[in-house]
Amino acid sequence: MLSRLDPGHRPAYEASGGAEALAKLDGGNWQMLILDRQLPDLDAGELAQITERLYPGIQVLLVDSRADADPEQDLANRGQKSEWFHAATRLSTNRREIIQRHSEKNQVEKNNDAPLPEMIGDTEPMRHVYRMVRLVAHRNTTVLITGPTGSGKELVARAIHQLSGRAGNSFSVLNCAAIPEGLIESELFGYVRGAFTGAAQTYGGRILAAQGGTLFLDEIGELPLNAQSKLLRFLEQKEVQRLGSAETTRVDVRVVAATNSDLAAAVERGSFRADLFFRLCAFPIGLTPLAERVADILKLTVFFLRRLAGRGPALRLDAKAQQMLDTHFWPGNVRELQQVLERAAILVGDGHTILPEHLVFSFPQKSAGGEESELEIMLATQIPDGQILDDQDILKTLSLDALNQQGLAEAFDVFSSAARSLERSYFSLGEEVCRLRKELEAERELRKRREALAEISALLAHEVRNPLGSVELFAELLAESGLPQQEREWVEQIRGGVRLLSATVNNVLEFHSQTPLKLAPTETSAVVGALGKLLAPMAQAAGMQLHIESCTQELRIQADRHRLEQVFLNLALNAFRFAATGGVLRIRVLRQDSWALVEFEDRGPGLAAEDKAKVFAAGFSTRTGGAGLGLTVAKRIVEQHAGNLDIINGMNGCTFQVRIPLATASS
Repeated sequence: MLSRLDPGHRPAYEASGGAEALAKLDGGNWQMLILDRQLPDLDAGELAQITERLYPGIQVLLVDSRADADPEQDLANRGQKSEWFHAATRLSTNRREIIQRHSEKNQVEKNNDAPLPEMIGDTEPMRHVYRMVRLVAHRNTTVLITGPTGSGKELVARAIHQLSGRAGNSFSVLNCAAIPEGLIESELFGYVRGAFTGAAQTYGGRILAAQGGTLFLDEIGELPLNAQSKLLRFLEQKEVQRLGSAETTRVDVRVVAATNSDLAAAVERGSFRADLFFRLCAFPIGLTPLAERVADILKLTVFFLRRLAGRGPALRLDAKAQQMLDTHFWPGNVRELQQVLERAAILVGDGHTILPEHLVFSFPQKSAGGEESELEIMLATQIPDGQILDDQDILKTLSLDALNQQGLAEAFDVFSSAARSLERSYFSLGEEVCRLRKELEAERELRKRREALAEISALLAHEVRNPLGSVELFAELLAESGLPQQEREWVEQIRGGVRLLSATVNNVLEFHSQTPLKLAPTETSAVVGALGKLLAPMAQAAGMQLHIESCTQELRIQADRHRLEQVFLNLALNAFRFAATGGVLRIRVLRQDSWALVEFEDRGPGLAAEDKAKVFAAGFSTRTGGAGLGLTVAKRIVEQHAGNLDIINGMNGCTFQVRIPLATASS
């Protein structure tokens, strides 16, 4: 439509969806919004109502590409002809849109602002949440709910599920902070029997349990980095691969995530993947702290007191007690309010009126008399615990009127308490500064040592590479000189050792300087077949069996064959080193959807659970004297090919999986 509007008219801009349109409306001076009924993310009618309510000066018109009525006659009957209409009627005759004014606005607005199930509140922040939930509920869009602890994030997630077409199916909850790092992947994606020690039977995982329904990932900011990459792949492909299995299962699951942390800051720190953040944040919904919507406290209080009273006599709140609730800073939000009222209902005993002495806060500010005064409530509200204040801040907080009303004696007690709090804060701050200084000094020293070691290793690698080339050339000449069978076998063993050392040297050099790939059409099975000829004498020398299973289909990829051979050789040599004598190395070439999959499965001791997450880290090695660079470089090369390198730790060894995307006609 934008391309067909008369260029002589006022500037027009296009948004890719409803959410982007709302963002643009918030930052400009607009006159008209033209909406296609077939928006990709939001309902056009409901978006029109919100726009007309929030921006009454903007004219909202809906485009119905499916209607066959005459647009000019339809708009003329409504008296809506304008320069915008004359521009719109220049659209292609093959798709003549009808532009019409949206009606029944008041009823839709009223329904959108109605509270959600189990949610109480009538302030504007809560009404905004209700509207956003109803806009997105019937979509499959991923939702990220943000807000402080106890603000009701899970209630919002449940409301999205209940208002969606998935309400009849499962609502599965996983608290990412409550499950140990070593178990989070198996809990999410499941595992097959024998995938690791203790896996006595197959487990489907939380994602599969939510099939057809909604998966709620609470505290998503605590998800370990190694699990974040697999979650991202699931969100993009809608497939689950259980631990210990090469098969993938397609699932239909909507994901709603929640966090009380700043994920954008976590992305900056490197503790949260940026691509996963953008995937989760397709439709964000933010919850406001209870202290910023005081008008909702009374309604919440009435709701909780009715629930606590049950079928017994009704509980009511004293006026001073209600004032204490209204002025408290509520660091625990709605959950803290519920707990305070539950304690009060117990402390009131056989009575029916909750008094100030029945209110016990989680973060109290007590005076000398034992009761919380208005002056102390004011301090608790305006001076967060642990904040360092100077005398000017204190004088601003304690007004002269308050001092006159409360008395100098009480003010002195409060000042004494504040002074002791300041002393503790400064002492704690000093300890924290000392600890951070020591950590920074240790980190700086470690960085210097690593940089020096890197320079030395690069220098040694350069010096060793040329002599190694000479030895390898001499060994080749010997092999071709007509030696007896036994001596030729010895030469082949020497050549294998030289290649191994050359691979290590190349890993060091590759780690310090990345060179561009030389991509060309490559047949995966051909690379593995050539590798098998090289590995056969090495396997025999290591006392191992080598089995290579090629794929019957052609698996053509765009690859730098030399680099890919380097990766495969590294994985095979690792298996030779760690597998027991008499073990088996299986190399399988498979097709997995649009990927070429090469698996290296050994029957060695496997990896410890704590080592699995570090196996691709630079400098990490389970072998005494190992450089810890081989797998780091291998993973980097695979990722340069737009693929991925994963490890599956089984009961009797490990399986490394290399995935490279198959070449397309365009590539």
